Amino acid sequence: MNKYYINTFTIKILSEDEPLHDLYLEDMNYEVTEGHHVLHSMDCKAQRVDGKKMADLLYDCGSDPGFFQLNDKGEIDENA
Repeated sequence: MNKYYINTFTIKILSEDEPLHDLYLEDMNYEVTEGHHVLHSMDCKAQRVDGKKMADLLYDCGSDPGFFQLNDKGEIDENA
């Protein structure tokens, strides 16, 4: 049986002069390793979900349950 997770990351970056609300992940990395900002803290939480919830979440973000070989009901689809 496959296991599915929602992984939530909280990253705190300290900046001066302007907020950093439009950064992509790779830009965040650059800013705290090479740029002029400081990584304050990072936290990760994982929540296990069933196949149906994962299928719904995949649809919500514009993907397809077939990405994880699931059908619309969250069941394993060997043809996906």
